[in-house]
Amino acid sequence: MLWLVTSWSLYPIESVSSQISSIEKGEREALDQNPPLELSGLVRNLNKLLVK
Repeated sequence: MLWLVTSWSLYPIESVSSQISSIEKGEREALDQNPPLELSGLVRNLNKLLVK
């Protein structure tokens, strides 16, 4: 049960990490525009850095 809760709660971070990996490989240029609420500030700031 603890494993299930932990993996469910870490999914948003794993998703952003996967997207960053894709950016590093040149497969995408930005992170998704609609991240989970708790990561929205991080994703917004990272996307701003990527545009510069």
